[in-house]
Amino acid sequence: MKSKLLLPGVSFVFLIIICVVSFNQITPPEPALPGYTPDSYSAYRAIEHLKIVAKEPHGTGTPAHKRVRNYIYDQCKKLGAKIKVLTNTGIQYRGGTNVTAGTAYNILAKLEGTDNSKAVLVMGHYDSQPNTPGAGDDGSSIASMLEVMELLAKQGPLKNDIYFLMTDQEEVGLLGAEAFVNSYPELDEIGMLLNFDARGNTGVNFTFETTSQNGWIMREFSKAVDQPLANALAYEIYKLMPNGSDFTEFKDTHISGLNSAFIEGHAYYHSPEDTWRNMNLGTLQHQGDLMWEMVNHFGTIDLNETKAEDAIFFSILNQVVIYPASLDWPLIVLSIVLLGFTIYFLRSKQSVNMPAVFKGAGLYLALLIISFSLVWIINSIILSLNPHFSSFYGNDFYNSGYYIWCFIGACTVVLGVILKYLVKSSSGYNFLLGSLIIQAILILVLKIYVPTGAFILYVPMIINLVLMIIASIKQPIENSIAPFLIIVIPVLLWLPFIYFLFVVFSFSLPYASAIFVLLLLPYLAPLMQYWNNINNHIVYGLGALMIAYGLLAGQLTASPSDDYPQQTTLAYGLNLDTNEAIWFSRQKLKDEFISNYIKSDEQGHIEEIYSNSSAWYWKDEAPVVNIMAGRFAIVSDTIVNDMRELTLKIMPGHEVTYFNISLPEDAYFTQINERELEGEMAGTLQYYGAPSSGCILKIKAKPGTMTIPLVESKMSIANALLTTPLPEDFIWAPGYMSNNMFIKRTIDL
Repeated sequence: MKSKLLLPGVSFVFLIIICVVSFNQITPPEPALPGYTPDSYSAYRAIEHLKIVAKEPHGTGTPAHKRVRNYIYDQCKKLGAKIKVLTNTGIQYRGGTNVTAGTAYNILAKLEGTDNSKAVLVMGHYDSQPNTPGAGDDGSSIASMLEVMELLAKQGPLKNDIYFLMTDQEEVGLLGAEAFVNSYPELDEIGMLLNFDARGNTGVNFTFETTSQNGWIMREFSKAVDQPLANALAYEIYKLMPNGSDFTEFKDTHISGLNSAFIEGHAYYHSPEDTWRNMNLGTLQHQGDLMWEMVNHFGTIDLNETKAEDAIFFSILNQVVIYPASLDWPLIVLSIVLLGFTIYFLRSKQSVNMPAVFKGAGLYLALLIISFSLVWIINSIILSLNPHFSSFYGNDFYNSGYYIWCFIGACTVVLGVILKYLVKSSSGYNFLLGSLIIQAILILVLKIYVPTGAFILYVPMIINLVLMIIASIKQPIENSIAPFLIIVIPVLLWLPFIYFLFVVFSFSLPYASAIFVLLLLPYLAPLMQYWNNINNHIVYGLGALMIAYGLLAGQLTASPSDDYPQQTTLAYGLNLDTNEAIWFSRQKLKDEFISNYIKSDEQGHIEEIYSNSSAWYWKDEAPVVNIMAGRFAIVSDTIVNDMRELTLKIMPGHEVTYFNISLPEDAYFTQINERELEGEMAGTLQYYGAPSSGCILKIKAKPGTMTIPLVESKMSIANALLTTPLPEDFIWAPGYMSNNMFIKRTIDL
């Protein structure tokens, strides 16, 4: 009995060890104590800056925003940097006739190098979303930049100039970065860009995006960093998402660059709970180490030639594997040929047979289909049990990490049933090789849709097929150590992806994480058959335990509390023309707080504020309060070539963060402040952070009077209106329709 238990026990312990090693790759380091690290980055020192930067929400156009800008300016000046505030207009075209613009106050600090060569630009943004202190996004980057600047000031100049760009208005559409790229006259002096951002408050910093022709960049990155985390497939996935960062604005320039971020703690993203107290110090340490190491490396090498053939790259065991993208197709062909040879070779050794291999392929397809169905069912059950999750980005509550066990368990249950069936007729290697036939087809699909991402399948396949051939040369493969060897690379490479994809997509798309579980399981099949030799219920029993644990742990922690508060959305709208006011909320479900203000259970459009509104909102009448609206003035008004050319000055009201103005169909904007509009005829403008002196808009229209709706937005609903305060276990949800006041009026021009 002991000998029967020995091999399954050893195999289980070995698998656990490999999983622990794999997860250790994505575990942030311990924060360095400041007293022991005077010459290297310390999160304990950096967080002192973060306490000030993330003291309160500091969205564009607020007094807190100006306070943060002044603090950064003073700190840079104290460190001896050459510093200036660049005030420019940023513009983004949003499709159709919509344009977003704003007055951005970018802070640029320069530490001069010893050589008049290309410079390194380190970038992060200092503005926050309306309801969040923004400790993770992106106060952490600002704190790290100030700490790195201080270290550089103590260390002495590097060869290259080091610029630190603290951008403004990232949260409202990358306007600060757009303004910098459009207006900075010395852009050609920059040879390397290092951008830092965040989508949460914890986790390791992942370098997920590069500029084109990235071969040189990635080779130098691997030399620069002690704990590099980068992956070509991550970038391919990011490109398919509707996201952007300040880095996006630089991708059409000559500048080479790397974009890094931490993404765990999604429930804290843009939330009032994104405070310096909730910031993971290990995450801050990893961000700072990454920044410090890259600045020192790129600050001491020549940056005149930073382009080389695009590379395939991935991290494993704190090393970056890099090879030219031109090798991709040869390696894909090699993997397919090698798969065919391995099947032939093992068949000649009588370890596998073709009917069983093809049956394995069919069973793998069944595994995929049934597992995805189970994942959908479990996902639906979790969300139906927890309707309050819908108030969070991606239904991603604070405890979502527990539920990943449900999805892993679901896939394992299906595999367990398949293995129980396979035990009677063939070995796990028939199932593995049959599964690899399906995965070979998936490699070709990946190559089409994510061109540099196919490596994620063919690298483990090539390595493990070679191992299987070697292991079976002198003995039957089922008697070899192959089951132990073939799990190492897939677990090390894919386990972080299983976790990261669930962190990124959570309940919105659990299949993204599940697909990597299903890619991994065939490699575990030969090892799991050791367990089934004891009892053929073990594998799916283990899967059932995972599901039970995930559901139990998840549901026990699923209720909102003071420490894990519920997010809620409520806004106030005042129409000055009709002297009417409304409460409105776009939240999926009305909660107890919203119900205090919105008694009606019917939804409608908010045409009282936006006449062209098409979205559905909960809404109800609200008390009318006296709010001072902004002012406008006609600067000039002429007729040229039968077109009216109008120059308008908008001076928003007190603490207005943005305004929206819509022109009639036969009118359009031609210029916003110093920026002429090109191409599309923009008729709707959303403008952020207008100075008290106002902003200048130039308009062309057909002759005649125009009636134009003007909507101004202020952060924070007035206390006098909130007769029922937020409960202790509630907070404002992210976004510009949460805890905001909207004031509409029409103006005749």
